[in-house]
Amino acid sequence: MFYPLLTIFFCFMLATGMLNGITRPSETHIPDTIKAQGYGGDIKIAVTTDATGKIQSMKALSHNETTSLVGDLNIFFQQFIGKTAQDPLILGKDIDGITGATVTSSGITHAVQDLLAKKPPSPAPLPHHDALLITTSALSLLAATAFILKNSFLRWTCMLGGSLLLGFHFKSMLSISHVINLSLPTSSPPSLNTLWLIPLAAGFLPAILIGRLYCGSLCPFAWVQEILFKIFPRRFRPSTLSPATQKRTKWIKYILAVILTATCVALKNSAPSSIEPFITLFTGNGSIVAWSLLCLMLFMSLFYFRFWCLTLCPVGALTGLASRFSLFKITPSSQSSACDKCIRTCPTNAISQSPSGIISVDHAECILCGNCLKGCPNSCFKVKCRYVKN
Repeated sequence: MFYPLLTIFFCFMLATGMLNGITRPSETHIPDTIKAQGYGGDIKIAVTTDATGKIQSMKALSHNETTSLVGDLNIFFQQFIGKTAQDPLILGKDIDGITGATVTSSGITHAVQDLLAKKPPSPAPLPHHDALLITTSALSLLAATAFILKNSFLRWTCMLGGSLLLGFHFKSMLSISHVINLSLPTSSPPSLNTLWLIPLAAGFLPAILIGRLYCGSLCPFAWVQEILFKIFPRRFRPSTLSPATQKRTKWIKYILAVILTATCVALKNSAPSSIEPFITLFTGNGSIVAWSLLCLMLFMSLFYFRFWCLTLCPVGALTGLASRFSLFKITPSSQSSACDKCIRTCPTNAISQSPSGIISVDHAECILCGNCLKGCPNSCFKVKCRYVKN
């Protein structure tokens, strides 16, 4: 009962943060109607502010001022755009008054000052990249917790969160284009570069520490593929591929990664890499070829576990290479040859047995699902530091 409650609490806190704290600065509130004392009577003005109390727009609703004297009041209002309660609105210094209409200028300025003073202070909204960083960090922590506790429920919760938040909400997922963009000259603003670096960190930092945690539990496309594979009846699936065929097909993603990288570098443009099916799925944009590839991958996911990930994904190839050098690894003991349950339960066929009976783990293919850790009756598998001999 503890784990479901922990997960519900985590999701509630994350959703609350997204609804209350992750508000874009450009979002506006319902306009306030204020009355300013003019020379000819009341001047009704609609003032719109954002979440931080900054004035976004002002518009005159009605007034009895002499048009030949005040001109177009909307021009005068432009001086207030971007102002907050912290800005000194001193007529003649910060605000240029309307020539020959001092009473009108003073009345409007004081009315705006009163409006801003009455508004309660609002915390500054989190920029998009800060919100993404917090969400990605929280999901990464949940994924690590699921792996350490060997808890499938937490892992599935994390995958669902990755699909809904990183995929559909932020539309930010680790792509081969993130790696390619690091080698291409770009004039993108620093905030956009930060949006590149967050998925890179989420994918490669865990890879060099413990393995393909991102691919196993955070990748937005992971949940989509696994849920399709689970709901499709087993009786309609073809026979599994032979070990020899699986060994050959896993190299396709490495070849694809090299081809895409070489093409983009030669063209000095990362656009060709946007053919990845998860980009098409979560952004809703793509060429006919990209949409066709997405449909094909979703169809193949019904029959084969994570067909895109295991066979074609260039990101999986890169994180797999990084995980070969990870600090901590899932390591079989010398007694693991007595049982082959780990081989049968590994969904990516990352565990194999030599003719002499020695069990080995291909860490480039391991997605840290934890099946071998929790499914082995003899507890033959442990997570060990690569520099510790015993």
